[in-house]
Amino acid sequence: MSDECRKYLIEQDDGPDLRFTGKRIASAASSTERQSGVYSGQVGTWDELELYQTTAGSFVCVFENCTAWQGERNVRRTTVANDATAVINFFGQGWLAKMIYDEAGIENVQDVA
Repeated sequence: MSDECRKYLIEQDDGPDLRFTGKRIASAASSTERQSGVYSGQVGTWDELELYQTTAGSFVCVFENCTAWQGERNVRRTTVANDATAVINFFGQGWLAKMIYDEAGIENVQDVA
C-alpha cells in the first residue's frame, strides 16, 4: 500500500456521498467460493470492508454486502469515525472485521485481570 494520499468519493446508500483526502489503510472481503479460506457462508453473497484514514485523522468505514443475484442490489453502509473505538463499534467483532483491525494496526483486545 502506498503512503500517498489521494482524493476519494465514497457513495452512500442512505446519505450524502463522502468526499475526502486520505489513504486506504485496510480492506478485507469474503468470497462465494466454498473452498476459499474466507468463504462467506452464503451462496451468491459476500461482504467487502474498507477502512480509510483522512489527512485530518478521521476514519471512513465502508461495509458493503454484495450480491451476484439478478434483481438484487448491493447494500452499502458507511460512517465517519473519530477514533479506533468508533471503528470497532461500526464493524463489530466478526472474523472479517478482525482482519481489518489487524491490517490497520488497531488493537482490539479486552484486558482481563
